[in-house]
Amino acid sequence: MRNLNLVAFIALLTSGFQAECQSDKASSMVPDKWINFRHSTSPGQQFSYNGEKWNAAAEDIYAKIWLPVLLKEKYKLIVGPYYRAEQIEFEGATHEELACIDHWNLRSAGIDSKLQVKLGEQRSLLFGVNFSQAASTENLSLKSTKIGYTATALYRKRFSTNEELGFGVIYGNNLSGITILPIILWNKTFNDRYGVELAAPYKLAMRYNASDKDIFHLKSEGDSRNYLVPNGTDLNRYSRVDLRMGLSYTRLINRWIGVEVFSGYRRNLRSELPNGITLKKNSGLATSVELFVIPAFKKGK
Repeated sequence: MRNLNLVAFIALLTSGFQAECQSDKASSMVPDKWINFRHSTSPGQQFSYNGEKWNAAAEDIYAKIWLPVLLKEKYKLIVGPYYRAEQIEFEGATHEELACIDHWNLRSAGIDSKLQVKLGEQRSLLFGVNFSQAASTENLSLKSTKIGYTATALYRKRFSTNEELGFGVIYGNNLSGITILPIILWNKTFNDRYGVELAAPYKLAMRYNASDKDIFHLKSEGDSRNYLVPNGTDLNRYSRVDLRMGLSYTRLINRWIGVEVFSGYRRNLRSELPNGITLKKNSGLATSVELFVIPAFKKGK
């Protein structure tokens, strides 16, 4: 088992843990996002090579849809295919050694699945499996890369409509290696305005419900990427682990559609780049805009 430090926790948990542990949420939380499109930007990045500094900006577009497979009183099974396109763009001409990362066609695709088994009125088991592939597709197709996966098992108990607590374990085998980690889930609504949402160690957020349709989160959450990158005849790995801290605002437009805007501070915890390139500036602005659709179907009888 690899080193169980903060970087390893965040790098693994961001691969699918949040989606696998959010179902039948506590009161006043943002409803499940069954279809979502998100555009994120990270301006002000700075890379270093051979003593020179180069400014760049990164952006990515992410899309996902959850599909119901089985919706019964005791069992609920859904699957969610997703796709991400990410790119780094340098400002002005750069050294030829930086060409391997400038305008990367970074792509990732995969599928999440989660199964909820009710053990009673207040207790349930949650199981999740994620499969994914990721690469710079300029000279390497996604289907030729290694398939990474994670598996999660969680026991959850709801004490009321305002509080739930869960414990479990996650196993991952991906580009970062094999890791086994414990997980904790805790969601609590204190009153009609305030609440806390914890998916340790992936996310911690304080929630403020300004109204039934306006929700604010002051949060800290992990964000990681792992890609295989062709570099001549070799295959290198580009990876990074960031901690995003900031404020998000969610507006529920109607019973079907919502939008979420995030702005905050990005802190890089780890990065791995080819050709001796290093990330010189490890912090900066992070923003995202997300449009999502709330589920329109009901559980089967």
